Amino acid sequence: MEPMDLIRALNDAATMDQGEIDKSQVYRWLKGQLPHGPTLMRIAATLDLTDPTTGEPNPEMLMAHPAQDWITMKLQGRSRDEVERLKSLIELALPDRTGTEG
Repeated sequence: MEPMDLIRALNDAATMDQGEIDKSQVYRWLKGQLPHGPTLMRIAATLDLTDPTTGEPNPEMLMAHPAQDWITMKLQGRSRDEVERLKSLIELALPDRTGTEG
């Protein structure tokens, strides 16, 4: 979602009672300044980032790696043995970084 699309979605008629979100706020977020708790909840709800168990907006998902959901879904219903094999494969393919790489 582009920043201007997010601004429009956050300022739709259903959420205007919570106050307007302006362009400068969104650009500050994109530069690393986190919004306050209620605004984080509003963003999570707008982006449909919900906790699968409770169905409530989950702002922690805003900080998750984009592939995290895909990995989680792939692991659903796998046996412990399968998960351990997958972990071994990932460790081989992606060894821990030492801090000396470029």
